[in-house]
Amino acid sequence: PYPGARPVAGFPRGGGPLGALPAARARDAHAAWQRVGDVDGMGRALRLGYAAHPDDEALREGLEAWHRAHDDAEGLAAFLAREGRRQLAAGAEDAGVAKVREAAALRRDTLNDAEGAAALLRAARAEAPNVAPLRELVTTLEMAGEAATAAEEVGAALDALDSDADDATRTALLGVRARLGLGLGRTDDAVRDLEVAYATAPAAVVEDLVAALRHQQGEARAREDAEQERASLLRLVEVYGEQREAAAAREAMVGWVASHPDDVDVLLKLRSTDVLAENWQGVAETSERLTAVLEGHAQVDAALLLADACEAMDAPEQARRGLERVALAQPGAHAVTERLRPLYEAAGAHRDLAYLLQREAEAAAPELAFELFREAAHVWADRVGTLEEALPALRSAHGIRPEDHDTTLRLADGYIGSGYFAEAGQVLEQAIGRHPRRRSPELSELQHRMARLARAANDPRLEMQWLTAALESDKNNGLVSSELAVLAYDLQELDVALMALRAVTLSKEEGPMSRAEAFLMQARIAHTRGEARRALLWARKARSEDPSLLEAEVFLKELGE
Repeated sequence: PYPGARPVAGFPRGGGPLGALPAARARDAHAAWQRVGDVDGMGRALRLGYAAHPDDEALREGLEAWHRAHDDAEGLAAFLAREGRRQLAAGAEDAGVAKVREAAALRRDTLNDAEGAAALLRAARAEAPNVAPLRELVTTLEMAGEAATAAEEVGAALDALDSDADDATRTALLGVRARLGLGLGRTDDAVRDLEVAYATAPAAVVEDLVAALRHQQGEARAREDAEQERASLLRLVEVYGEQREAAAAREAMVGWVASHPDDVDVLLKLRSTDVLAENWQGVAETSERLTAVLEGHAQVDAALLLADACEAMDAPEQARRGLERVALAQPGAHAVTERLRPLYEAAGAHRDLAYLLQREAEAAAPELAFELFREAAHVWADRVGTLEEALPALRSAHGIRPEDHDTTLRLADGYIGSGYFAEAGQVLEQAIGRHPRRRSPELSELQHRMARLARAANDPRLEMQWLTAALESDKNNGLVSSELAVLAYDLQELDVALMALRAVTLSKEEGPMSRAEAFLMQARIAHTRGEARRALLWARKARSEDPSLLEAEVFLKELGE
């Protein structure tokens, strides 16, 4: 009449209580009721027999089969619970745990008795404290709305573990408690449990740890706890790094710095990640941000790495803004200036370059400052095209090295060209006064500037005196001899003019006036003085020196040749 029933012949009717009979009599009673088709009697015989003789296999199997055949969930649950306890007591742990788990599942899932199921599992754990029934207990307690109790059960199990317990067991328990903790809002506790598990079994819990850290970060963000949110992020990035998940780490950091652009530590980590990945666009973006928040050498390094990244992308001009920021903040950073210089030159930004050089010079040591001021002045005068704007740089360079001849000349030229005649005269007088030699090319150049100053003051006689002195200091100064010859001729100081012309013809250096032109001017002076033969001689020398000089041919014709 039901699966598992065993017909037994010879069952007598009547008799005393069945439970007092031997197991064989219970089996006989079952068979007799089976023959007459009395299902309730069959079940009663099996229950009473099993109650008196639980060790009888036939009675156990028959009773279990009867409960299953008649969908007696309540009776089956009770039978499985008792049978599980019996087997656990007998040392058959695996079989006993399986029976208890099935009994608990029936109470929980079929009979909707989660509390009863939990009680069964607790009792089983008292006999066999292993993870399998604990997991069932946890699930059951959760269904009963007792997640906190479930967490306590897991905690107790962890406390009961020996120090040399299997790592897998400990990891599994920590993972379960962490999951419960998250559900209970105990996020920090959950993260701590997963961190302990991660230390010994990272592969087993890394996904759970990442999820818990993200959850922790989200909770901190919601309550505006920036410190905790940042701590969660940093740990998350660290875990990603340990698992070689660079893309995930970068994504997490990018999200953070979008709302916290001044977080130096995270920016540095983000930049390092991009450097390793050779993501130069990312390196450039982060480095530029760092130039705005770092100081000292770190800020300079950020600017230089920015320049490197932009060059790697073949877009060096993208580094200009960040480099300029650092150059303004740290004008003494020569390496930054050197990276900006070609950018300014390529863009034709000569005025910006001049300002850059001056700012660096103002913060540099004297030797470097001198060179930078000189270069700035050169840019102002020769590229921007304004002598007056070059004066501050020239004055500074001259202040550092007043004995530098070239700087003195350029400063004097700047003063004269800008109309600062008194200042020019003072600079030149001081330079001439400390000049150690009475005659030298350098002294001649200084005296030549004094002549220009006299010309600017519209004093040709004084100009001629200075030009004469300059020629005395350097007979090979072709520029001085040429200017003196023309000026003296115009002033009809012909002896002075002839002296200057002879210097032109004898000079080893070329000047504005050629030797042929000097011979021709000597011829004109001789002609003026009535020296016809001398005039013809000098004119012929002029033509011989330069046959293409038309003025010589014309003058010779005037002389009748």
